[in-house]
Amino acid sequence: MPPLWRAVSAMTAWTPQDDLRPYQHEAISFLHQRESAGLFLDMGLGKTAICLSALKPEHLPVLVIAPKRVAEEVWPEEQRRWRPDLTLRLITGPAAARRAELRSGRTPDITVITRDVIASDFYTKSGRDFDPDSTTPYNLLILDELSSFKSRSSKRTKAARAVRQSMRTRRVWGLTGTPASNGLLDLWAEIFLLDDGARLGRAITGYRDRYFTTTRRLPNGIPVGLEPRPGAEKAIYTKLEDLCLSMKTEGRVHLPEVTYNEVKVPLSDGVMRTYRKLRRELWADVLDIGLGREVTHSVTNAAALSSRLSQLVSGFLYPEDRDTGVSTHVHNAKLDVLLEMIEEAQGQPLLIFYRFVEEAKRIQEAIRASRSLGGTVAQTVKDPGWYPRWNQGEIPVLLSHPASIGHGMNMQSGGHTIIWMSPPWPSEHWQQGNKRLHRSGQTSPVVVHTLMSPDTVDYVIRATLDGKVSVQDGLLDHLEGVL
Repeated sequence: MPPLWRAVSAMTAWTPQDDLRPYQHEAISFLHQRESAGLFLDMGLGKTAICLSALKPEHLPVLVIAPKRVAEEVWPEEQRRWRPDLTLRLITGPAAARRAELRSGRTPDITVITRDVIASDFYTKSGRDFDPDSTTPYNLLILDELSSFKSRSSKRTKAARAVRQSMRTRRVWGLTGTPASNGLLDLWAEIFLLDDGARLGRAITGYRDRYFTTTRRLPNGIPVGLEPRPGAEKAIYTKLEDLCLSMKTEGRVHLPEVTYNEVKVPLSDGVMRTYRKLRRELWADVLDIGLGREVTHSVTNAAALSSRLSQLVSGFLYPEDRDTGVSTHVHNAKLDVLLEMIEEAQGQPLLIFYRFVEEAKRIQEAIRASRSLGGTVAQTVKDPGWYPRWNQGEIPVLLSHPASIGHGMNMQSGGHTIIWMSPPWPSEHWQQGNKRLHRSGQTSPVVVHTLMSPDTVDYVIRATLDGKVSVQDGLLDHLEGVL
């Protein structure tokens, strides 16, 4: 088991870095001029380096809440490079031990914890009342990947609000490259963590009523179809002008060209008959989601059917009882194409994104069984030591779910080719996943392949994905223009 916490520091005095780029100095000035701020910076622009370089004595001590891999891999590494004059504590281990460490009285300059444990670390057993003894009085809270706090009712978001209320100051820096990955409704909870509702209101209902109109409701009255009112997007963006800094990569960092390649993988007539039967009997109008037509089924049913259709397109079906059943093999269409692509790569490192655990298992088994690949082994991000080995170019095939390495991981040194086994529903997964390789420091043109089966849910997902990205770009373009 890794140590409960480790401190990272340097023996030499720190001097300001000369290799910060002009836009990074601009972002540092933006942070210095505000008590709280959001950095909506494109992925790969160095948000961690900016925050570390911006830290002044009045900001210390700092609490950083980050995704697990970013907390464990990125923050210690970046601290050693940019702020060796500061001490960093990474807290891991069992819940009771973490809480004890947080109450121990040790106050390094920077404390880093993962976002998945803050609810247990900063709440009493009831899950309702904040335990003031569970944290030291930090002067700054950094929420690395602010978009992961978009659900106002999640324990994660409630715990982050409780932490902020316990601090000596109300300073919060929120970092993300995808602030509105699923639409403008996500922004309310994220911005509330920065300004206590000063700009978008203190209640989500008021935000909804003011800026959105309901297009559809479930039988219980819950709105499931919300669209911005005319002029609402501009009004929302304007509210955030003084709080959030937006920057895109273009014009600031020279990146090599990125090519998006659609690899068509037709399914056999028999598989397509099964697909159409599954779609018809479980939910005949699933394709209507992507086309924007009226859908009367519940959200839960929509998600379940979409998942089943995607499984079938990927080549298998999970059993009804996941605990006792065995997955059903259907076809190898996408696997066969993937094996050909791996063989054609001639050992060039490939980053492969999958959606389902069964899918990853099937990929590993197919690679091991392939005589033409000569004993190639597919590594996963769960394998110890994968991160440095990948960046050293030692892993020819790396498998990952996009959520596992979707934020802050600097992987551009290890390769320049991505393969998606199918397009992902969340645009955040798509954008963040591709930015693992297409980011500052990449020296080769990046190629992003997506395996797509015609006349299937793959194209529905991709159409919806493109729609979400347009909302995202609208927010970032507006903020960048006025700032």
